[in-house]
Amino acid sequence: MKEYNLLTFDNSQHYHDELSSQLESLDINIIYTTSKEEALEYLMDNKANLILIYISLDSIEILELLENIHNDIENKDTPIILISHLEDYDHLSSTLKEHNIISLFTYKSYLHQLKNLLVYLQSIDTVQKTLTNELTQSELRNIIDPLTGAYNRYGAEDKFYQLTSRVKAYQEPFSLIMLDIDHFKKVNDTYGHDVGDAVLISISKLMQKSIRDNDAFIRFGGEEFFIFIANSDLSIATNIAQKLHALIKSTHHSDKNLSITASFGVTEYRLNEELNSLVKRVDTLLYKAKKTGRDRVIAE
Repeated sequence: MKEYNLLTFDNSQHYHDELSSQLESLDINIIYTTSKEEALEYLMDNKANLILIYISLDSIEILELLENIHNDIENKDTPIILISHLEDYDHLSSTLKEHNIISLFTYKSYLHQLKNLLVYLQSIDTVQKTLTNELTQSELRNIIDPLTGAYNRYGAEDKFYQLTSRVKAYQEPFSLIMLDIDHFKKVNDTYGHDVGDAVLISISKLMQKSIRDNDAFIRFGGEEFFIFIANSDLSIATNIAQKLHALIKSTHHSDKNLSITASFGVTEYRLNEELNSLVKRVDTLLYKAKKTGRDRVIAE
């Protein structure tokens, strides 16, 4: 499978065949899109290595696309090439400062220039992937809770930043679930901290297996956990919380085969809200679940 993805944005098929024939010798997967919506739909779920935009398109639509890409933390650093007429250069020069545009080509000569540039970009991409993997492993050690394998508070901040960027770029909602193990102190007092740790590990593994790859499970502290639910409104997140609540209750935990329950709070992110505000709201709902008898889900 080709690993280098070139996303093209052009409202006509005029250049597609020519582009394909010129680049067929390179190990490149070309994704053709003919509208801003189509391009954004691809970027919502995929990472492009390079974006090619033809300026025959409406300038307002181009600027909107560039702004969407700029707001998406996963794609904001993706290099962009503009294909344009010479008379468009002055008009487009201001966008170079605000967006990650690495080159402006003319229609007349762009294919030869593009092919040479792609060969170069592919070569440095291999090196960058190696360095990125090494850096990612180092960063993971700083954001992962060593006991449970869940993200820690630093990981929560990273995920929040990532999800809010998608709200800005794609108007994609997300929600936060907070859960707390009921009567956890009694487990530690009765069976010891080793069994308590085993319960934390058991519930963490259960939750991590039960959520999607783009969600995030976080140990907030002690027996309290967060779950960021990507691309979900309150209704979807509440349904997920109810399933997780039932799953914890129906599972026996640790080598003592303990029956454990948990209380849940669920809320949806509000536009321009800070992480502290979101955490405070969901914590209030969790407290309400605790005060009204535990072993339940409170959503608002």
